[in-house]
Amino acid sequence: MEKSKKEIIEIAHSLDGTEMIYHFLPELLADFNELGAFTDEILEVLKTNNLNLAGAEVLDVAYGKGAVGILLAQEFGCKVTGVDLMSSFIEDAMNTAQRRRVENLCRFVCSDVRKFDAGPFDLVIVASAGPIWGNWKKSAAALRGFVKEEGFLLIDDCVLKEDKFVYRDYPSRDRFINDITSSGYRLLAEKFVDDQKMIDLNNR
Repeated sequence: MEKSKKEIIEIAHSLDGTEMIYHFLPELLADFNELGAFTDEILEVLKTNNLNLAGAEVLDVAYGKGAVGILLAQEFGCKVTGVDLMSSFIEDAMNTAQRRRVENLCRFVCSDVRKFDAGPFDLVIVASAGPIWGNWKKSAAALRGFVKEEGFLLIDDCVLKEDKFVYRDYPSRDRFINDITSSGYRLLAEKFVDDQKMIDLNNR
């Protein structure tokens, strides 16, 4: 699947990079199985809230190398569909799924989720992918089409603690929640990563 210049820029931007690094991403990320998502925190939120995910249909948006979806297939027996623009990650994701013996539960597709036609799903996960439709208000509204009426949307991303802080285009926590709930979602739970964990991660 050949990428447009716009898609290349979007992929690079999602990884805090520039257009120049796009063609080197498979090599640059070769040693990483998790590409930004906090899989342990995601799993904790799902388990703490006792969601019945056995056999659930899950959409993993911008799945990277499939770390989140594969983990959920292992833990809950979910049927996972991963959608990502990076075709080079499909082989890595399927190899991992095979090693963990959940390849029959995982399907990874190279596609732009904005043009993807599937679902609805019991659970939609957007982990470290950013607001794909431009901002979180638009993205939350667009994602409604993928979520079942009684389903769930889980977002793992960066927000600022207070409105007075400014960093790039990250929203404050309050603005983020308002943008998401404006599309009819109800906040079930939220979890913040420990500050020290973030410091340690950035110092690696």
